[in-house]
Amino acid sequence: MAIDKSPESVDATKARVTNEELTDSVDVRVGDATTLEFPDETFDFVVAVQVYSFVPNVARAMEEAARVLRKGGRLLVLESDWDMCIWKSRDPVFTRRMISARAETQFAHAYLPRDLHKLFRAAGLTAGDVHTFSIVETRYDPSSYGASVIGITRDSALKHGVPAPDVAAGEEDLRSRTAEGEWFFCLDRFVFTGTK
Repeated sequence: MAIDKSPESVDATKARVTNEELTDSVDVRVGDATTLEFPDETFDFVVAVQVYSFVPNVARAMEEAARVLRKGGRLLVLESDWDMCIWKSRDPVFTRRMISARAETQFAHAYLPRDLHKLFRAAGLTAGDVHTFSIVETRYDPSSYGASVIGITRDSALKHGVPAPDVAAGEEDLRSRTAEGEWFFCLDRFVFTGTK
């Protein structure tokens, strides 16, 4: 079972499920993390990957995840802390300004990993292990994660009021780093597990 609030994301996921020939195993639906349409104690395992950072009432969403878990079931949450995102650039201070603009305009909780252990406990779950892993890129690839979020970061900076000429120059700098040794991107992600 997979849910997402965005019909576009659901359609994309359904297409991927079909492509991977998993339609007999995976049911994809539009849904809301704060009002899960499942009975109490339905699942043994609930996974939220890069979801709760977008949910304004994240505490309610985690309570819902706990509600639909069976006794002994586990909730796994993967989230990024956007203070831990870096690109190599000509002007690191300005690049940080663009990243901060994205954090403030795109996410309800851009620094959620700092509070997840508390939210697990508030939802009645026993917080378990926490692991971190990094997306690290040392070669420019236009299809990589780091390259793919340049446009989103640019748009967020513009929406946040960062001057357009500065944003254009920052974007051009990042996209020009195609020579060997010129590209570096890193984003730290955290994996929290809780048990009911």
